[in-house]
Amino acid sequence: MCATFRIDFGEDEETLREIARRIEERYGIERVQAISSADRFPKSEAPVVSGDGLGLLRWGYPMPGSDKVVFNARSETVLEKPMFRSSAARRCAVPATAFYEWDHRGGKPVKLRLRLVGQPMFYMAALWDRFRQPDGTPLDAFVLLTTAPNEEIAAFHDRMPCLIRPDGLAGWIADGQGPAEALAGVGPFRGAMRIEAA
Repeated sequence: MCATFRIDFGEDEETLREIARRIEERYGIERVQAISSADRFPKSEAPVVSGDGLGLLRWGYPMPGSDKVVFNARSETVLEKPMFRSSAARRCAVPATAFYEWDHRGGKPVKLRLRLVGQPMFYMAALWDRFRQPDGTPLDAFVLLTTAPNEEIAAFHDRMPCLIRPDGLAGWIADGQGPAEALAGVGPFRGAMRIEAA
């Protein structure tokens, strides 16, 4: 279950520079610096790309009557769950440079950083929705979609985020396909990954 990721705008990558520029233009340089200098956890805000453009959304759907959030959703069953069914058509993607998992095989948990080989950034498939906060103000939030792990991650975890290469972004967020068709196209990442102690 992915509960931490990072987007490092310091990476030498044109897409990351453009995302940082657009966030700064819309929200201010302080928000860019805050996002790039700290890992993203549930309830923190992160950049999200959708058919409507780029925005900062909170990570995690609020649970009614609780201060807890649901931050991941299984891609295989998302259309069956009432919490996610209504937002299944609101596909978005979260840019990242790494995500983290824990390896419990040696007894003492080891935090691992996972990146793509030869690719400084990637996107994680997500859904977003709008909620009403207790004070009546709107809240736009997202959940990351997870899938069965690829061979590399299966050695220490039973799930992984649905990863999308930058050239696959348009296909995921496009309005031309329905939720079931789009979800059928996400699954375990098949490219090479770099896994290292964080």
